[in-house]
Amino acid sequence: MSSADLQAHARIRDAAIRLFGRQGVKATTIRQIAEEVGVSPALVIHHFGSKDGLRRACDEWMMDRLTASKTAALSGQEAFQWTMRAQAEFQPFYPYIAASISEGGDNAERLFDAMCQLTREMFAVGVPAGTLRNPADLEAMVTVLVAFSLGATTLERQVARRLGGATMFDSDVLRRYSLATTDLFTHGLFADSRMLDQLRAAFGVDVPGDGITDPDPPAA
Repeated sequence: MSSADLQAHARIRDAAIRLFGRQGVKATTIRQIAEEVGVSPALVIHHFGSKDGLRRACDEWMMDRLTASKTAALSGQEAFQWTMRAQAEFQPFYPYIAASISEGGDNAERLFDAMCQLTREMFAVGVPAGTLRNPADLEAMVTVLVAFSLGATTLERQVARRLGGATMFDSDVLRRYSLATTDLFTHGLFADSRMLDQLRAAFGVDVPGDGITDPDPPAA
């Protein structure tokens, strides 16, 4: 594509992400996206083929940006730098992801699977780098983490209100949410491993050396 075509392609994609997040994917039309950008509906179709093709392009571009940023953070980038970058770059993604998941269907399934793949890739980078531990059941851990993340995404308004703001990217909300989640993921919730040990015993699971240990065991 020429430079002008690439620019139009990006402008249409960015407008679609904004409108899909604001109005919902099903309620947004190709004509509305074209009007948002100031181009003809025919040009949108020329670049993306259909509304579904445009949505797929939005998903792919968003996941590429998230993958590049999060893997960079896990391979050694300063946490504060990553958080500030996320604040500037990822804000439009939250309502878009929430709308896509809440509407369900095949596209929601694909997006969920893509987010699981992103999280799996984070472990592939973070475990060798020493920033993440290797879980006993990687697939279960990946699925749970994505579910947690989507909970905050779809409940953004409620989470932000409880933390003193209007969106997840308000400075106080971002600070409190980032610190709380990082604290939880770093130190865990339970004071020791008794709950985990009891669950393993109840399910008949014995996984020695899986890296799931008490990070702060009580003194003998």
